[in-house]
Amino acid sequence: MPHTKPTAHDIQQVDALLNNLLSTKPTDSEQRELNAMQVRATVCNLLRLKDEEYSNFMYNTGCTYLYYLLNDDDYIISGFEKSPLFWQWWNGCYAIRDEVFCQQMQYDPINAALDVYIQLHNGRLLAIELKPPRCVWKEVSKIKRGV
Repeated sequence: MPHTKPTAHDIQQVDALLNNLLSTKPTDSEQRELNAMQVRATVCNLLRLKDEEYSNFMYNTGCTYLYYLLNDDDYIISGFEKSPLFWQWWNGCYAIRDEVFCQQMQYDPINAALDVYIQLHNGRLLAIELKPPRCVWKEVSKIKRGV
């Protein structure tokens, strides 16, 4: 996959964050967001992914995770897919795994980068390791009841 230059929108986002950082001390939330953007950019660079490809991979991995976690129960899965809280939690879990990936790539050069990345984000294995917190389950329950 060919490496592409960042879009004008990407550059504006980074510039805005950097200007904010220079003018004030970032909040914890802003710092986490900045770190996540840097890690995401590193992952895309290492794997030669476009931002859209990265986003699609993250989404598809989340759907695979739900399939295995919820034993292919379409009714419950649809509730999770509609839950902003689930996706917020998933993005956080995903970002942590991306950080692990970037750390591993410091010591294990690119030869097997994609294999390592896919293994770290394997939806089937994550369904065994990760469970959404109670607040996500409650939100899904409300979505399914139409509340």
